[in-house]
Amino acid sequence: TRWDPETGGVFLIAVLQALGNAVVNCRENQDDLWGKAWPDPLLECAMQSVACKGVVGMIAYQCLKQLPDDALCEFARSEQAGALLYDMLQATYSPRGDAASEKEKRATQDVSEWTELIIVHLIKSRQLIHVHQRLALVPTAGTGRDAETLFWFLLEDALNSKDGLKTLTKKDAAYLADEFGLLLSLCMDASGMPTKPDQSGVGGKFLQLLQAIASATTEEDAGPAREGFRERGLLKNACHLLKMLGTDVVREVAKGKEEKPRDGSLKSQAGLKRDLVRVIGNMCYRDRASQDQVRELGGIPLVLQSTKLDDDNPFAREWGVWAVRNLLEDNEENQKYIEDLKPQAMAGTVPQDLKDKGIDFELDENGKVRMKGQGDGGAAEDLAGLKVARTNITSIQEDEEEGPQPEKQEPKGMGGPEVRDENERMAEALRAMGLEANMDKDTGLMDIAHSGAGEAPKFSYPFHS
Repeated sequence: TRWDPETGGVFLIAVLQALGNAVVNCRENQDDLWGKAWPDPLLECAMQSVACKGVVGMIAYQCLKQLPDDALCEFARSEQAGALLYDMLQATYSPRGDAASEKEKRATQDVSEWTELIIVHLIKSRQLIHVHQRLALVPTAGTGRDAETLFWFLLEDALNSKDGLKTLTKKDAAYLADEFGLLLSLCMDASGMPTKPDQSGVGGKFLQLLQAIASATTEEDAGPAREGFRERGLLKNACHLLKMLGTDVVREVAKGKEEKPRDGSLKSQAGLKRDLVRVIGNMCYRDRASQDQVRELGGIPLVLQSTKLDDDNPFAREWGVWAVRNLLEDNEENQKYIEDLKPQAMAGTVPQDLKDKGIDFELDENGKVRMKGQGDGGAAEDLAGLKVARTNITSIQEDEEEGPQPEKQEPKGMGGPEVRDENERMAEALRAMGLEANMDKDTGLMDIAHSGAGEAPKFSYPFHS
């Protein structure tokens, strides 16, 4: 009779399932099957189909969790283990598309679950370093992703899983910090900037490791992991890279600006700044040593700069706020550091519609914002002291409370009649430039809009952007 692949595949899966049932909670059968069937024929069977991988994964997990430490270490170091794990990782993270049948989706789900169980068990058994070193030697199959990147994918998923890993040991964290530094060095060009074209996928590997590290520092009891990361220079490398990125990578695509072309370098990778700030924030969560180290490395201003909107780094502002909160919690030195910060320069650019009217902004010698306008005679006319709340708001209405109102007092910081008279004079100067400018008598704030812009929406004070 001729071998029918479809019938034979069903038969093979049935045999593997029978073997899997035989080893569940039976130490004698586990030892006997593992000694006789690993690596072959189990490894060869796993290569036949996705369904076979799932059943072999079940058998491997049941047998591995009973192996002593020395035998488990031997398995993690073996070439056959690298081949099995890479094959299962590929099946786990390979896109199936909408055309996949329900049977194929269930088979892929089975492989995913058993792959995570096996690798989590190996990591909990202190084999993370051996597993990664073995996978790093496995050749990349075809056009698929390399084994290292897939391993970092699974590590992140396992750390985020409810029943997976909670955190890492200090030794494993130190190892990951070393890998972080190594990959970062491979992304640097001759001038020491992260602009080296990525032709070997190092940038993607680096980003995935960065996300795994962020997930490894989320738990409150991740103290040993934070210590391992910190001692091996993770915060130093993160702050250094964040400083090199600067602010020029912000892309405002949502505002209609043309997106800058990506050159494949690490600097052009979307989400990089967000994940760096996320790592810094997680590392500083109720960890005084990390809080102090970030301050000493000059990282606080870098974190503060990350709280602006950035189309290339979604949720960077939220992670920045989280990082600032963690940096300041119960740390008087960091609180004083921020309190003593002085304005250095104007952030961003003046809107074009104001530029067209000859209006510009600058910092005076006291670090306060001063608006300068161009008069009819061409001489620069100082409009110092003008309080601009928002250039596109034409009216601010203060909410009225019910019941009797106490006598209004002069708001602090708004000044007396002299200041209000000065603001009125500035409003007149703006109107002479063709703008609509009105001062709120209660708050002293100035509203500026284009002449003839029509009725503007009403806002309540305080307003929210």
